[in-house]
Amino acid sequence: MQIRLPSMKFMPALTRRAPEFVAAVYAVLSALWILFSDRTVALLAENPAAHHAVQTYKGLGFITASSLVLYLVLRSAWSELSASNARLTEAERRLADVIRGGEVGTWQFDLGTGIILINDRWAELIGYSRSDIEPVTIEFWNRIVHPEDLARMREKHLRQFAEGNHVLANEIRLRHRQGHWVWIMSRGRVTGFSADGTPVLMSGVHMDISRRKALEDELQVERNLLRRVMETSVSAVLAFDGTNRVIFANREAEAVLGAPAEQLVGRTVDDPGWGISDGDGSELPLGRYPVVRAATENKVLRGLRLDVQHPQKGARVLSVNVAPVEQGDSRVRVVAAFTDVTEQIEAERTLAAAAEDALYQALHDPMTRLPNRVLFRECLEAAVRHGGRLALIFIDLDNFKQINDRFGHFVGDRVILDVGRKLGAAVPPDSTVARIGGDEFTVLVPLAADDSIEDRVASLVREIEQPVTVEGNIFYLTASFGVSLFPEDATDADTMVRNADLAMYAAKAKGRNQCVRFDAALREQSSQLGILGQGLQRAIRQRHLELYLQPKVALSEGRPIVGAEALLRWNDPELGSISPARFIPVAESCGLIRSLDQHVTDLLCELLERWGDKGIHLPVFVNISAETLASEGFADGFLGKLERLAIPPARVGIEITEGSLLETSHVTRSNVGRLTSAGIPLSVDDFGTGYSSLGYLHRLALSELKIDRSFVAQIGTGRDGAEAIVRAVLALGRALGLRTVAEGVETGFQCDWLIREGCDQAQGFLFGPPVPVAEFERLVAGWRREVSPPAPAHLN
Repeated sequence: MQIRLPSMKFMPALTRRAPEFVAAVYAVLSALWILFSDRTVALLAENPAAHHAVQTYKGLGFITASSLVLYLVLRSAWSELSASNARLTEAERRLADVIRGGEVGTWQFDLGTGIILINDRWAELIGYSRSDIEPVTIEFWNRIVHPEDLARMREKHLRQFAEGNHVLANEIRLRHRQGHWVWIMSRGRVTGFSADGTPVLMSGVHMDISRRKALEDELQVERNLLRRVMETSVSAVLAFDGTNRVIFANREAEAVLGAPAEQLVGRTVDDPGWGISDGDGSELPLGRYPVVRAATENKVLRGLRLDVQHPQKGARVLSVNVAPVEQGDSRVRVVAAFTDVTEQIEAERTLAAAAEDALYQALHDPMTRLPNRVLFRECLEAAVRHGGRLALIFIDLDNFKQINDRFGHFVGDRVILDVGRKLGAAVPPDSTVARIGGDEFTVLVPLAADDSIEDRVASLVREIEQPVTVEGNIFYLTASFGVSLFPEDATDADTMVRNADLAMYAAKAKGRNQCVRFDAALREQSSQLGILGQGLQRAIRQRHLELYLQPKVALSEGRPIVGAEALLRWNDPELGSISPARFIPVAESCGLIRSLDQHVTDLLCELLERWGDKGIHLPVFVNISAETLASEGFADGFLGKLERLAIPPARVGIEITEGSLLETSHVTRSNVGRLTSAGIPLSVDDFGTGYSSLGYLHRLALSELKIDRSFVAQIGTGRDGAEAIVRAVLALGRALGLRTVAEGVETGFQCDWLIREGCDQAQGFLFGPPVPVAEFERLVAGWRREVSPPAPAHLN
C-alpha cells in the first residue's frame, strides 16, 4: 500500500498548526492504518507463519513511513523556526544600533516587583555601569531623582492614570555618580495591565537633555538681560508689528511719552494720541512718520527729529532711530529707539551762544570791546592780502603806569576805556582800532594815494590830548606813536608789526610824546639791540661784568669815606666797553634785568666776604630794580645768602627808585619789609624826580634819601628853583630822621653849599669816580693812613 506524504509546500502550513491538531491527525491516520492493514494482512496471509511475517513487515513499514513524515514535518518546522530566529536577531540588532546611535537609555518598570530593567546607556547617563547598580529598584530610583521633580512627576502620573492617559513624558533631574544633576527626558507608556485594567508594566526611554537645558538657561539669561537692558535703557523703545501697531514699550518710553505701557501697546502709528507734529507745528504727513518710512524704504534711519506733545511737559523734541526687522512671514516689523533731546537742544543753543560769545571774547578786549591782538592780526593779514596802501600806527600811552599806581586800576581802566572810544571815533569807518596790551593800541588805516599819514596821526594826537575826567580827576595824556607803511616799509604783516613797534620804541627813546615813522636806521638799531642782548646774556653767564665802586663821603671834617655805591661795568671781548647807559635799557627790554640784579648781588656778596677777612667794614649800596623787588622770594634768597657768608645785613644797602615805592603789589611790599626788618639800609635813589608818596616815606623803614644829580648840577647856576628843591629834600630828610646823600657832586662850591644846608653825605667826581675794586681798596687804605686827610681834589 502506497502512502502519499504531504507535499513540502503543505508542510510549513502543517507545522504551523497547533500541536494538538497534529497529534490528532497522527492518531487518526495510525488507527486507520492499523484497521485497514490488519484486514489486508488477514486476507493475504494463508498461514500463521506468513501472517506473522507480514505483520512484522507491516510494523516496520509503518515505523518507516511515520518516521519519514515526522522527519519532513520537523525539518520544515525547524527551518521556519531558524528563519524566524534570524529575523528576530536582526531586528534586535537593528533596534540596539538605533538605541546606541541615539544614545538612548531604555527601561522597563515592573510595578508589582518594583524592579526596573535598564540597558547600558541608561546607567551611563548617570555615570554608572549596569553591574554597579543592578538590580535597579524603585528605592534607588527615588534616591537619584531630584525631590522637586519626583513630587511633580508622581502628581502628574496619578492625574494622567485617573484620566486614562498612559503615555508619559517628563523632564527630570537625576543625580550623577559625581554629585551633579543631569537633565533627562523620560518618555514611556504603560505596556501591561492587570485583569482589572490596573497598570502593571511600564516601558520607555531616557535621553540626556543637559546641553539643551544649558542652552535654554543661557537663552533665558540673555532674554532676561535683554529685557533688563530694554527696561533700564536710557533710550525709549517701541516695537511695531507689520500693521504698524505697537507690540512693546519699555519704561523709558512710558516716561518720554507720558503714558503707561498698557496705553501704548496696541496703538497704531497714526493714532492722534501721539501728538506728532512737524518742526513748524503743522501736522506731519503719515508717509513721513519714521516708522512708516523705515518699513517702506526698508532701511535704518538715524537721528530723525520729531516734535511730540507730552501730556504734562508740553511740546518736546525727540531724536528717533528706526530699523526694520524682517520676519519669516515676509512681514516687516519696526523697532524705534528715541530720546527726549529738548533740554539737549536748549543746551546746544546755549552752548552755541556761549561759543559765539567766547569767540567774541577771544578776539576782543573785554574792557574796551575793541579787537584784540589776535583779531587785529587777522585783519592786518587780510588787508595785506587784499593789497592797497596801508598805515599801521602803534600807540603807547606815556607814563600810564603812574596813573594806575597813584589812582588805582579802576581809574586807569576808565581812562583806557575813554582813550579806546576816542581812537575809534577819530579814524575812518574802514579803519581798525585794537587794544593789544595794557596801554598799547594799534590802528590800521587804508590810505588813498593823496592821503597824508601825518594828518592821520595828528587827528589821533588831538583826540588823545583831550583831557579825561574820571571821578573828579582830570588827566592829560600823551602818547608815543610808531608808524609803518605798506608797501613802502614792509611787504608782509609780520614786518609791518615789527617796524611799527620799533618806531614806537624809538619815539619813547626820544623823550615820549613823539611820532616816529620807521626807516632803515631803526632796523639797524634793532639789530644792534639784539646783538647787545645776546652779548649781555653771554656776559652774565661767563662773568664778564665787573664790579666798580664809587666812594660815598661824609660832609664833615676830613670828608672820610663812609661807604660806596656798587656799579657794574661791561668790557666785552668782542663788543668792547659798553656803558651802563646802553646795557641797562637792553637788560630791561630783553627781560634780563633780574639776571643782572642777581649777578651784581652775587659779586657784591663775594666782595664783602673778602672784605670781612681784610677788616674792611664799609657799607656798600647796590641798585635793585623794581622788577626784581616784585619777584617772589627775592628777600628770603638774598638774606639767606648773607647768612651763609656771615655778612652782617648792615653792610649791604639797597637803593630803590621812587617808582619802586609806588609799586603796590603784595610781593614788593613783602620783600621790602623783609629787607628792612633784617637790618638792611634802604635808600631812595634819584629822589625828587618822580611822584613819591610821603605816606610811603613815613611807613617804610628808610635809611637815606639820595638827591638826584640833576638838581645838584644846578646849584650855583642862579636857578633858584633847583636849590629850593634840594633845600626841601634836606628839610624832609631831617624831619623824617633820614640821612641825606647828594649825587653827582663835582665842584667845591656844590660841596660847600651842601655842607651849609646840612647835607649828610655826598658822592661824585669831586670825591672820586667809580673805580675797580682793587683801586677802591687802595683808596680806602690811603685814607686810613692819613690822620687828617685833605679833600681829594686831585680826583676831580
